[in-house]
Amino acid sequence: MSKHTPGPWEIGAEYMVCKLDELNVGSNHIQSKNDPESEEADAKLIAAAPDLYAALMMVLDDPESLAGRPRTAEAVNAALEKAKGEQG
Repeated sequence: MSKHTPGPWEIGAEYMVCKLDELNVGSNHIQSKNDPESEEADAKLIAAAPDLYAALMMVLDDPESLAGRPRTAEAVNAALEKAKGEQG
């Protein structure tokens, strides 16, 4: 898997999720088979993904935060594996 584009990401017009900087310009239009509210919710989730990833990495870096919480540790590891493309 290639390295993901780091945040921050922003939501622009018509729920475009964008990452803009000097070297990288990119955008993806979120299209939902549901309704416009779903498109907006999907765009917000995608825009938050880099921050969610970083937060999970912080949790993983602090073993005490997961002490005695095996289900939480399992969920954190599974989410990070999925984000990295390591989950089958």
